[in-house]
Amino acid sequence: MKRVADFFIVSRYEYMVGGIFFLFTVSALATGSWAQFGASLALIGLGTAVWYLSHMIGSQINCVADNELDRTYKVRVAAAVDRLGSPFILGCIVLESVLAVLLVWYMARLTGKWALPLLWGIGWLISMGYSLEPVRFKRRGFFNPASLIAVLYALPMIYGYVALRDDLDMVIVAVLAAVGLQMFGLILINEVEDIPEDRAGGI
Repeated sequence: MKRVADFFIVSRYEYMVGGIFFLFTVSALATGSWAQFGASLALIGLGTAVWYLSHMIGSQINCVADNELDRTYKVRVAAAVDRLGSPFILGCIVLESVLAVLLVWYMARLTGKWALPLLWGIGWLISMGYSLEPVRFKRRGFFNPASLIAVLYALPMIYGYVALRDDLDMVIVAVLAAVGLQMFGLILINEVEDIPEDRAGGI
């Protein structure tokens, strides 16, 4: 049972709850009506599974990469990584990535929208680049928040919109862009809070 708890710690479960609101909002805006929302539930469910797998992948690789730094600033996370072991977590990331690729491919087959695998692949690469050397966007100035807004909001929003809608509604795009700008502001504020931690880690 403790290993299950540790798995959710390195998957940053505290951010998973907020994902429900985000996924509902994007799905509701993209479908445009309750009738269309209901008709798209299967596709929304698949997209939700892709989002949660992607969230776990990004969180877990960041926990492994920041393990030494987290010993000082996020002791609970570092302890969970130690108990699970980096090889186990990396194995989970491989399995989650394979499952996500299969789901994304299936969604592309269902919708005929082959931009979906491309969008997911770009997000996966940015997530790996954010945490891992030699790229490590996390320590490259403005690339840090830019990478976060891309993988936490922009790419998932675009993915959901493309999967659920065939046309471009500029009102919906404007609403989603406004929320994205608000989230970008919150990310920048969070960067201020992390200055001591980032300075210690050479970020």
